[in-house]
Amino acid sequence: MSSMRRVPSLATVQENVHQDDHIDEEVGAVQNPSVLKHASSIVMQRVPSLTRVQSISKIPSMSSISFALSPKSRKKKNYNHRTSGDPQAGTNEEKTGSGPMKRLTPWINYEVFQWTWFIVLTTLAVVDRFAWNVWPRQTYSIGAGSAGGDRTVGYKPGPWSVVLYDALARISGRYSIICYNMLLITKLECLEQLLTSPFVRKYLLDTSNIVNANMRLHNWNGIGLCVMTILHVWSILFPCVTHGYTAVVVPGVFEWPLSERTPAKCSKLFNGASVDDVFRMVEMTIFLCVLLPISVRWFASRWHAAIQLHRLINVVYFVDIVRRHSHPHSWILNTPVFVLYIIDKCIFGYYFRRNKSPEIRRVKLGKDFMILFWKSPFGFTDTIGPDYSLLLNNSSFLEEKHAFTCFENRSGRRLINSEEDSDCDDWTVGVVIRVFRRPRVPRLSKKDATSHTQRMYEEEPDMLITGPRQGEMSEKVRLELLSFKDAPLILFGAGSAVNFIIDTLQWCSANRPVRQRVSLIYTTRDYDLFQWAMQVVSGLVPICEDRGIFFDIRMAFTGSLEEEPDEEKDPLNITTRSNREEEDSLNVTTRSTRSIASSVKSVKTQLMLKVITPGSTVFCQGSAGLKGAVHGACKKVDAQFYGGRGGAREDLV
Repeated sequence: MSSMRRVPSLATVQENVHQDDHIDEEVGAVQNPSVLKHASSIVMQRVPSLTRVQSISKIPSMSSISFALSPKSRKKKNYNHRTSGDPQAGTNEEKTGSGPMKRLTPWINYEVFQWTWFIVLTTLAVVDRFAWNVWPRQTYSIGAGSAGGDRTVGYKPGPWSVVLYDALARISGRYSIICYNMLLITKLECLEQLLTSPFVRKYLLDTSNIVNANMRLHNWNGIGLCVMTILHVWSILFPCVTHGYTAVVVPGVFEWPLSERTPAKCSKLFNGASVDDVFRMVEMTIFLCVLLPISVRWFASRWHAAIQLHRLINVVYFVDIVRRHSHPHSWILNTPVFVLYIIDKCIFGYYFRRNKSPEIRRVKLGKDFMILFWKSPFGFTDTIGPDYSLLLNNSSFLEEKHAFTCFENRSGRRLINSEEDSDCDDWTVGVVIRVFRRPRVPRLSKKDATSHTQRMYEEEPDMLITGPRQGEMSEKVRLELLSFKDAPLILFGAGSAVNFIIDTLQWCSANRPVRQRVSLIYTTRDYDLFQWAMQVVSGLVPICEDRGIFFDIRMAFTGSLEEEPDEEKDPLNITTRSNREEEDSLNVTTRSTRSIASSVKSVKTQLMLKVITPGSTVFCQGSAGLKGAVHGACKKVDAQFYGGRGGAREDLV
C-alpha cells in the first residue's frame, strides 16, 4: 500500500460551529440576539501533546497486529464475532492458509430479512383467506357455537360496496394479525440480544444497524396497523354510505371470553350491527386516531408519560382482539408473542446483565452535567458506545429505565485527576449525563415531580444498571474504523454525546483501526464540560498516536463565559483565569462572537462547505438541531449519514 500522510491531531475550534438546540447544546447561539449581546468571547483550545508530526509508510498488515481482548474474549484466543482468525481483524475477512483473504459476511441484512418474512407471511395469509381457506374460523367452537363462519366461495352478495366491505374485512383482518406481531417483535430486548450475539451477526444476519432498523420497522408497521384496523371496524358502513343501506344496532348475547354473539336474525350485510361493533368503532377511533398521535407527539417532550400511554394503547389493542369469540386466529398467533413481550419487559429487561446497586462515583460538572463511574461485572464490549440502562432504586413503579450511551475504560486511565477522586481508579464504565430541570407534566406519581436525571444529580446514586447493549451506532462506527476506505470518516458529537467520542478513542487505544482518515468534531456550550472533555481527549489521543492511529480533532466551546455561576459577569476576568489554569498545557485564543456570527449564515452551510465532503461517512450524536443540520449537509454532498441517540429523545430523562 502506498504511503499515507499523517493527519495532525489538533483540537482547533471550528470557527463557525454555533448550533440551535432548545434542550441540549448547539444550533442558534449566533442567531439569538440575546445570546450575542451577552456572550463576549469564545475559548479555542488545542489538544496538548500532539506536536509530533510524522508519516507512516503504510498501514500495518493485519497479520502483524495483535489486539487486546475483553476479559471474556481472552478465554478464546481465536474468537471474534466477525472473523474466526485474528481477533478484532478489521477487514471482515478470514485468512485461509497462506492464500488470499476470504471475505466473511453475514447471510442477509437484518432489516431486509424482517421485511422479507413479513411480506411473504402477510401475502400468504391474505391469499389463503381468498383462495385456499385452509384454516377457517368455523373449525373452532366456543361457548354457544362456532367462532365464526368464513365464506369459502365468492363474496357476500350485493353491490360493489358490499364486495368492497367483504374484501377489506378479509385483507385487514389477516394483515393486522401479522403486523401486530411484527410490532411486538421489534421491541423485544431478548431477541435483539440474541441477534447481536457473535455467531448470528457473523454468519447469519448483519445486525450492525439493528436499533435504527427496529425503529423504522416499528414506525412503518405501526402506521399500517392503525390504517388497516380503522378500515376493518368502519368498513361495515360502506354500503350505508354508497347504496343507502340503513344501519340498525341489534343487541346480542354475551359470549365467552368477553364478546357479543350477534343474533341469527341480524344480518350485518344489509342493516345489522351489534353493540360490540359500535363499541369497537368508538374505541379504536379514540385510541388509534386520538391517543396514539398524542403519545407519539409526547415522545419529543414528555417521554415519561408518552411511553406509558403508548403501552396502555398496546394492551388495550391486544385485549380487544383476543376478547372476541370470532378471533381464534388472534388467540393462537398473537397471544404467545404478547406473552413473550410481557416477559421481556418485566423480567428480561430488568434481570439480564443486572448490576444491582454497584458502587457509583458521581462527579458534578457545574449544575447542568454530571459524570457517573462504576465497575461492570460483565467486562468490556467489543463495540463502540454501548448502551447501559439506569434506574434509581427508589423510583416509582411507572418510572422506566433510561438508556445512555456510555464509554468503557479500555485504556485503564483515570479521567479525573484529583486526590478526592482516587476511588475512581478501578472503574470500567462511565457516562456523561445532561441534567434536565424542567418540571414533569403530567406527573405520574409523587416521586415524579422532577426529571430522573435531576434526581440522579441530587440524590444518592443508588441505582439498578442493566447492560451493556448494542447502541444505535455502535457496530456501524466500529466496522467503519475497521474498513479500508479512502473516504473520510467523520464523527460529530455535541454536549453529552462526548460519551461516544471518548469511547471511540478508548476503543482505538486498545485496538488498531485501519481507516486512513478519521475526524472527531465536538462542541458544547457548557464551559465545565468543555474543560473536562479537553482534558480527557488530551490524555487519550497520545495513546492512540503511540499505536500509529491519528485523528483530526476539532473541539469548540460555543457558549457564553458570562454564564459561569460562581464568577462576577466579567468575561475578561474569566478568560484570564482560564488562561492561567491552562497555559502549561493548552493554547487559548480569544475571538469575538460578532465576527464569527457575521462570517457564516448557518450551521448547515458551514458544515457542508468546511467539514463534510462528498463520499464521507458521517456519524452524529447530539441535539436534534445538530443532527438535522448535519443530515442536510450530507444530503447535499452525497455523504452517508448515521444519527444516534439525542435531541428530543434525551428529554426522556
